[in-house]
Amino acid sequence: MTATAFAQSPSSQGDVVDEVAHAAPIVALIDATSTLVHGTTERGATMTAVSTSSDIPAFRFPAALGHLRGYATNRIPESVRYGEHPALFDAATMIPPVSYTGCGRFDSTCRSVFTTVTAGDHPVRVMLEEKTLSTVGPLLASGTMLSTADQRVLVHRVLAGREVAPNTFASALGGIHHSTVAVIPTSPMTGVERPTMIYVGASDGMLHAICGSVKAGICDRIGRELWAYVPRTSLGSLRTNTATVDGSPHVVEVMGDFDKAGRRSLHTILLFSTGASGSVYALDITNPADPSVVWEYAARDVAGTTIATGRVQLQTGPKYFAFVPTTSGITALDLETGRVSWQHAGQGVSGVAVTVTKGQVEDVVFGTERGELWVLDALTGANRRRGPAFQFSEPGHPFTNAPAIYTNADGETYALAVSGGPKAARTQYAIAISLSARPNPAPLDEQSADSTRLPIVLAFDERTSSRPLVIGKDLVFATASKAYRVSFVTSTIATAEVPDGASLSATNTGLFATGLTSFGRVEIATSDRAAHSVSTVTVDDDSSWY
Repeated sequence: MTATAFAQSPSSQGDVVDEVAHAAPIVALIDATSTLVHGTTERGATMTAVSTSSDIPAFRFPAALGHLRGYATNRIPESVRYGEHPALFDAATMIPPVSYTGCGRFDSTCRSVFTTVTAGDHPVRVMLEEKTLSTVGPLLASGTMLSTADQRVLVHRVLAGREVAPNTFASALGGIHHSTVAVIPTSPMTGVERPTMIYVGASDGMLHAICGSVKAGICDRIGRELWAYVPRTSLGSLRTNTATVDGSPHVVEVMGDFDKAGRRSLHTILLFSTGASGSVYALDITNPADPSVVWEYAARDVAGTTIATGRVQLQTGPKYFAFVPTTSGITALDLETGRVSWQHAGQGVSGVAVTVTKGQVEDVVFGTERGELWVLDALTGANRRRGPAFQFSEPGHPFTNAPAIYTNADGETYALAVSGGPKAARTQYAIAISLSARPNPAPLDEQSADSTRLPIVLAFDERTSSRPLVIGKDLVFATASKAYRVSFVTSTIATAEVPDGASLSATNTGLFATGLTSFGRVEIATSDRAAHSVSTVTVDDDSSWY
């Protein structure tokens, strides 16, 4: 079997294809250019799987193709379909050539895919290549009777699995569904000279590290894949095209002994979940040319795609926690070891946010599918209230996105949340509850007449909504057809049309929305509608849940 060093990526051939998106966009500086970075998935995936030797010839990997593009924000129009606007780069067309016998380095000249094969903390990095076939082959073929020869072909197909010509296979980027990219710039404080990097999860079961700048010996081009990581718990699902990394990477720079050197130093740590019912992983990406896995949390009870982190103060000194939504509530993990520090029981947790005072996490705030908002002590997991801080008076108003946190000039902190879901009631709400005011004895609801504890209650007639953003002194969120901007200072509401079911990203150059099939720049006009009382905003078209 020959290598595919010069095979053209299947995502770079032919006319524009139909693409969809579900993740939020990110705006960051790429090569000194304000750039919107965002992933999509091509429609029309054909699922193939391997159970026996007879399945091998027809196996294609990944099943769904994806794109990761960067667009100059000053050239983004009001609305354009994915794939029809000139991009600064598309990582789908820039995967390095494959050498099945191995690369031996992370320098973007050869495709580098690695995994780990043991649980616990600091597992050894294992490259996916022919040299490690005796180790990774049986894990890829788990649950089958595939021969060593078949396992070798599986390794080849994971590295390059799309047939672009008879018996010629090329590497391809998997579809990007709910994973929002993380763009990590250089950091002189770590003592490592590194390029800007872009991290994203995909439906090929991999976390991809993409070059965001050029650096000799590491990144030769912006958009080039530097490496990809396959979580240990996903290895056995690659052969069925069901492995995915659906969680959004969360990156933090923290002091700690992450390399077991016996001393604390500054590290850049990336956390991500594989998605619902999946696992959580922590990678040390201080030097992207030498990544390592710090730990895995393989309880397979992860409920959402977002993770929050922060520093708490123990009696023995400061400690960093990762706060993970799980099927049983919220789990706080020690960021250095991955061990459970505390757990809070709950059902239907959708996302998590934290409040920070003087660099220290005070509260953990999360919503549930039952329409509740809870506030916990970040150190212990104890409930700050007698029950939920907020709960809708009637069912049908789930919180399916993580809340946002806003602190005003007087130091008063608020949690902002927007309801909505596939089986939700027609009318949904954006609310803000005070975390600084004295708690109400009973949970607040959307009908509570308490402008101190509940300063914003905004009703809108759509079932879907995006995760809320805080832009300056405004709450901003999107529904399937509109973007809303609610002022904390003047109590006014402004609206604008957005693409079909949008997520938002903001920068000092503007507001941008990515919808199901298109994206664009958002211009929000001024309005004098009061926001401190329940106000119903009517839209014309029905909505769907993505």
